[in-house]
Amino acid sequence: MKDSSCRLCLFQGLPLLIKGEYCFTNKCCFNRIVHPVDFDFELKEAIRDRDGRKCRICDKSEEKNGYRLDVHHFDYDKMNKDEKNLISLCHSCHKKVNFNKKKWMRFFDNLRDGEGYF
Repeated sequence: MKDSSCRLCLFQGLPLLIKGEYCFTNKCCFNRIVHPVDFDFELKEAIRDRDGRKCRICDKSEEKNGYRLDVHHFDYDKMNKDEKNLISLCHSCHKKVNFNKKKWMRFFDNLRDGEGYF
């Protein structure tokens, strides 16, 4: 990790997760914490494959959507890359789950606890 300044608030001297990205000390940056370096393409592809390349909320496929699915963190903790904490979502559903997080966390807990999810 290298010390640099945040691209948003210009806070100096914090070790950033990825050079040139965002710090997580100031409120302006709190929701822009970057993922760890090993939250990579291979991990995301494994999650998409596990989920049948379909959004786990609306069931639309990548093919039908015309783009790769997003990989969302059940607990909203970008540092938690445990496969049981990750789910494939289309862009539309991914936007929805970023509001009313308590409701969606209950939804994800129920989904995760459902028979045969993983």
